[in-house]
Amino acid sequence: LICVLLLRGAQTVNELKTRTERMHEFGPTADVEAALDAMSRRDPPLVARVDRAPGQREGRWIQLLEVGAEARAAAAATATATASITPTNREPGRVDALEARVAALESRVAALSEALGDPSGEAGGLTQDVCALALPSESVDIVICHRVLEHVLDDRTALCEIHRVLRPGGFLNVSVPQSMQMEHSNEWVIPDLTQHGHVRQYGRDFEQRLKAAGFEVATEYCLLNRSTEEHVADGTYPMRLYTCTKPKGEGS
Repeated sequence: LICVLLLRGAQTVNELKTRTERMHEFGPTADVEAALDAMSRRDPPLVARVDRAPGQREGRWIQLLEVGAEARAAAAATATATASITPTNREPGRVDALEARVAALESRVAALSEALGDPSGEAGGLTQDVCALALPSESVDIVICHRVLEHVLDDRTALCEIHRVLRPGGFLNVSVPQSMQMEHSNEWVIPDLTQHGHVRQYGRDFEQRLKAAGFEVATEYCLLNRSTEEHVADGTYPMRLYTCTKPKGEGS
């Protein structure tokens, strides 16, 4: 659910159930709602429900992993609501309530930015060396690492470091530029400026690197199974996604 919310933004429960089918087979819609509700009750919450906006039949869910995600969703909902207010449907105090809600969200975002060492709120969070993370062991539930490792000289150390900071049962969602025609990754060592500074081209052995770091690995084909029209419409492109779980009961 988190992966699809990151890829597609705010979505209804039914949209999430349909779009996660290739990654996980939920039962009835109530199962999706239960999973979302559980994630929204975590401290800090991973998702939140956005109230139905005028013209919509139901509310939508958003992910809260990105700094400012909740504020952006609230601002979009506020803009939609304000644009639809007319003398016949204006409710007393509605604008004041919306402004108070936005102010509260902005305050939460500012507090989160300060906690992440970014009081300006402009950098988008922590900036660290992925090979030496300044985070306690087993302190993180989820790591999203897309199109990063091809820039890291010592990717094996980076993967071990991510494994260290994950709690048992936590997971890493990762992707890299990968050629399935190559058995072994091609190490360039010197950054190739014609390839955006990449230091390697991954081959089929990437999955083995993930396992060697201690992860249980599942390959997700949801983006490979999409049509060209779907990719163009949503701004995605074909690639393999890997969901890597740190086994429960395993310490760092």
